[in-house]
Amino acid sequence: MSVRMRKTSHSTKIGKIKKVYCQNFVTYGECVFHPTEYLNVVIGPNGTGKSTLVSAIVLGLGGDPKILARSSSIGDYVKNGCESARVAVEVYGQGEDTTNFQRSFDLNGKSQFSINNQTVTQRKFLESVDNFKIQVGNLCQFLPQDRVQDFAKMNPQEILLNTINSVCSPDVINNFQKLKDLRHSQENKKSEYKDLKQKLDSTLARVEELKDQLQRYNARKDIQDKLGVCMAKKLRLEIEDIQNKISDLENDLGLANERFAAYEQEYQNIIKKQSMIDSTTDKLKKEIEEKVIQMILASSPF
Repeated sequence: MSVRMRKTSHSTKIGKIKKVYCQNFVTYGECVFHPTEYLNVVIGPNGTGKSTLVSAIVLGLGGDPKILARSSSIGDYVKNGCESARVAVEVYGQGEDTTNFQRSFDLNGKSQFSINNQTVTQRKFLESVDNFKIQVGNLCQFLPQDRVQDFAKMNPQEILLNTINSVCSPDVINNFQKLKDLRHSQENKKSEYKDLKQKLDSTLARVEELKDQLQRYNARKDIQDKLGVCMAKKLRLEIEDIQNKISDLENDLGLANERFAAYEQEYQNIIKKQSMIDSTTDKLKKEIEEKVIQMILASSPF
């Protein structure tokens, strides 16, 4: 039981500051701060370096000077008359192990980073600090007095997110992110469902409209089909009537031809009779002329 309590005690110290060392930093020539394990309160008149200590912790843990809302250049934190400054922050790790984060910088703002006296890149430095859940840029974990107004502007969602990032384990943060993603996906699905519902309603309305148009089209087509049948029947009747008239005319033509033939024959007979009459007339005229001549000759004394 005592071992378990000892482990718990050690685990609660992870990420806590054991020592802060400053050299040529702002007003400090060289100083060392040894905070206690729990609450630490720095008290003093204005200008005694309270904010300077806080700045040293932020910059020593790789923070950007803009976080402090005082100066955007880290070179401004070098003590007057000095060329460079150095800040080291030692934090507790597993058991009694500690990690010493050190940052050196000059008047030009160029920084060098080291962990346990081994030079590393800024990226590696910040990753190591983040492994201790130290987030100097998180206003829910570190709140400079010059940025209180920024914290007041944060909405509840931002405060919750920063708080989770500050105190929760990576698994909880990942699960929270998954939960947010699922919620976002749910909202997107709701939006998609709403859009699809609108499209469905629009499609159904269009279908009803097309049904009415289809009914009108079918009715019109039915009428057109019936009209076509009627027109075909009418045309057939007209053809039959014309055929009947043609038949009648052909019959009339036959009768007319027969009558013409009879009249022709009668005419030819009349022509023959006329020819016979003319021939007889001519013969009689000759006979009369001869008799007249004979009578004249007979009555002449010569």
